[in-house]
Amino acid sequence: MATRQQLEYLSAIERGWMRLYDDLLSQGYRLRARYHPDWIPSWEQAGISLEDIHAQDLTVLKNQLAKFGDSAIDATRVIDGKHVWLKFIHVTSEFNELPILKTVSSDPHRDDPQNHCATLLDVLNIPACGELGACIIVMPMYREWFDPTMHLLGEALDFLDQLLEGLAFMHQLNVTHGDIKSSNIMMDANAMFPDGFNPLVVGCGRHRLSLQDETPRGSRIKIPVKYVYIDFGHGHKFESFATRHKVERTGGYEGLPELNSIWKSRRKQLELFDPFPADVYALGHFIFDFFVRSTPTLIPAIAPLVKKMVARRPSKRPTADQCVRVFRDAASSLSWSLCDRLPPIRLYTWAASSEETRETERRELQDYHDRLAVFLQVTGGHPRLLSQITSRPALSNQQDLHLLASTQPTSSKRSELTEALSTTKASRHSSSSPERSTFLRNIECVKSNLCDGQS
Repeated sequence: MATRQQLEYLSAIERGWMRLYDDLLSQGYRLRARYHPDWIPSWEQAGISLEDIHAQDLTVLKNQLAKFGDSAIDATRVIDGKHVWLKFIHVTSEFNELPILKTVSSDPHRDDPQNHCATLLDVLNIPACGELGACIIVMPMYREWFDPTMHLLGEALDFLDQLLEGLAFMHQLNVTHGDIKSSNIMMDANAMFPDGFNPLVVGCGRHRLSLQDETPRGSRIKIPVKYVYIDFGHGHKFESFATRHKVERTGGYEGLPELNSIWKSRRKQLELFDPFPADVYALGHFIFDFFVRSTPTLIPAIAPLVKKMVARRPSKRPTADQCVRVFRDAASSLSWSLCDRLPPIRLYTWAASSEETRETERRELQDYHDRLAVFLQVTGGHPRLLSQITSRPALSNQQDLHLLASTQPTSSKRSELTEALSTTKASRHSSSSPERSTFLRNIECVKSNLCDGQS
């Protein structure tokens, strides 16, 4: 039975999870303390009134928990203390993603390095859920793909390479996703946050700044991360290549040209479409939205591929396998452009004001210079894709800017490199960001110093 506090402070969705608290605990998963049947709010225990609590923080907390509780919620695996996601799914509906998750999480696919699908850790069959034709699936604790921030083009290309590789892997298994978009792409950041992180920052947008979170142990350059696709509720699984067929649209990605023409014609019936080129289009549009639209000159090498991926006619789009090959051919030709700075991508995920944009730009420019120094160190002065780096030294933040200067046998040239970076870094204190031409001159100085030092 719910306590007075739970009726007052928990949303209706949260109260649904509260009723499952004991059942989940009996199967080895513990929900937050607020869902315990005897929960009493901490502020009431301490005699603190709601007026003494920052209203915005309380609103964000409640909204986030209510939003997640609709279908998924964070929990702790009792046996090892690991944080996981629990997701409520209807196994009797057409949006049942369990067969796909079982396929991609089975041997030998589970440990395949090309597999970038969410991992199914467990399936919980709870009587109360079974009566509704549902079950609860358990997945690792994933984080949004853009948080922490990417700073270098090299980081972005590693991200895109994994997404393309993951799509090709899915399609090789005769599986489609059906709803590729930013919110369905996550990151396994457990190596960056070995002690865990605050799950409430996921999907929180600008409000995440008002929530406490852990500091990452290192960047994507220091610590390899894996990007994954989640939410296969609109996906399809076919037994073989020969049994693939067109399907009806029941939801999912809404921007397909082959479907928009149907709605414009105002036909009542649903026309069939091929879900495989539809996935290619959706991923291409995602890449265009975040890495091409606002910065068309940032990655010119992959622009032709993206254009083909979003071709209006499905027959004109490359297959996922072809996308991987073309992308890697184009990316492998890049070197110093991998050092280019990315704009603050996460600003695209919410309607940032001009003031927010300027402040974020200023703050992230500071981090960029540190990240650039580390990138050049781990690549040995020869910028290349992160996937081509076999090992990455574990560096502390204090070492980042000074390690280059101490590297032998070209310590004098490394010192010049550090000075060049520091010159650019000093501009953080100015009222405006340095012009791109100034940055490029510093990059050329870095390149010259390294090349001279190795001659």
